[in-house]
Amino acid sequence: MCELHYRRARTTGTTGDPHLNNLLHYAVAPTGCWEWQGARYSNGYGKTSRQIHGTRLAQRVLYAEHCGPIPEGAELDHLCRNRACVNPGHLEPVARAVNIQRGYDARQGGRCKNGHDLTRSDAYYVEPKSGRRQCRECWRRNYRTARRNLNARRAVQPKAS
Repeated sequence: MCELHYRRARTTGTTGDPHLNNLLHYAVAPTGCWEWQGARYSNGYGKTSRQIHGTRLAQRVLYAEHCGPIPEGAELDHLCRNRACVNPGHLEPVARAVNIQRGYDARQGGRCKNGHDLTRSDAYYVEPKSGRRQCRECWRRNYRTARRNLNARRAVQPKAS
């Protein structure tokens, strides 16, 4: 037994990590979320600290403990959209772009900034070069307006002699 585990066994009676007991600072909400009751960052995410690892997101620590390591470069997406939730069943490791897009879609409530329904499968137009998504109805309206303005400018310009 190494010195660390020997001291831990003498003071706590077990060689297990006492920090894991501190991770039980959550309350189960009616939605099934495990809402973090400990310290939180200003953006609402739970935080926990250890002397060895420093301050970390509580959701990442609990997910790693229950489900194993988080893939390199992945973020944990809250499927429940509750930032205080640390329930591993409500967390999914995804790429940053996917996490951002899901959050954006959830904030919009299934509608674009002009109120068009975005829940249909053909609701988005994806620009080939940039990969940027846009509401198809808004794209059509903007395209028609641009074409109309271009044709109007061409009609007004005098022909060169």
